[in-house]
Amino acid sequence: IELIGRIATPGRSISDLHWDPVQSCLWIVSGEPGRIGYVESIPFRDSKPDTNPRARRVAWISRDTPLDICVSPSGEFVAIGNADGTIVVVDTYSNSVRWKTPAHAAAVTSVDWSRDSKTLLSSSRDRMAKSFQAQDGSMLSSFVDNERTVASIVALTKGVVAFDEAGTVRFYPNATTPNARTKWGGFSQQTHKLIAYNDDFFVIDADRIKHFRVRREEIEVPEEPDKEKKDDDKKEEKKKKKKTEFYFDEKPAIRLTDPQDPSRRLSPLSMQASVSQIDGQQELSIAIGCAGGEVFLWSPSNDSIISASNRP
Repeated sequence: IELIGRIATPGRSISDLHWDPVQSCLWIVSGEPGRIGYVESIPFRDSKPDTNPRARRVAWISRDTPLDICVSPSGEFVAIGNADGTIVVVDTYSNSVRWKTPAHAAAVTSVDWSRDSKTLLSSSRDRMAKSFQAQDGSMLSSFVDNERTVASIVALTKGVVAFDEAGTVRFYPNATTPNARTKWGGFSQQTHKLIAYNDDFFVIDADRIKHFRVRREEIEVPEEPDKEKKDDDKKEEKKKKKKTEFYFDEKPAIRLTDPQDPSRRLSPLSMQASVSQIDGQQELSIAIGCAGGEVFLWSPSNDSIISASNRP
């Protein structure tokens, strides 16, 4: 990993980053908690940030630092999750607010878009996760069975995965199903973010990244016969119907640090997934930035990992 430059921000600290591949720009959230927050975009030219101050665009200024942002796959919208529980969606082309809603009773911890950019997902410290219409902010559903702060929510190709502070991930088959169809517990209690790619999702747990894939399996179950019909009719009627069950398949994890060294325990601040074309094949890469200045770049397809330090 080679440092190619530093980007100054108007805020004292940065709470989130998001890369927009459609417009080739980096979205940055910075500010001072409890005082002010900025959401701005910086275009990149030839893989380098444009240092001209006029090239930067400020999309949102608030009285507190937003906790999470996400650009829609279409590149049309940026969603902003705020500490006061509101969600703001800004049109990235006109720089105008498309809609704003008091989505949660506590701080919004994460936002994410469905793959078709038609649905926005959110999670919050109020123990709730929700889904909204992208165009106008109309609420579609609440995901109600999380135990504590919902630290993160991500969209898969089909379905939604939420992660709560108690260390449990839950899968919902679509954005309007209020109850999880399967779950996996046992993670350390934490408020880390998830990242997703297709039907896979990744969780940082202590010194490693854990990798899971959602599997769908159709099983046949007998239908209950009509009680009012005669026995002979019941036998003829007794047919089988198909039911879809969902499972989490655990894939090999990758260890990032030495588990015997407590000082090397990961404190991730941000994770991003990107896809590139190499020899005609899609190659997934995951970047992790940590509070101690460590930066990791992992390619799950070949388990290669690169690490560096971002300390001044």
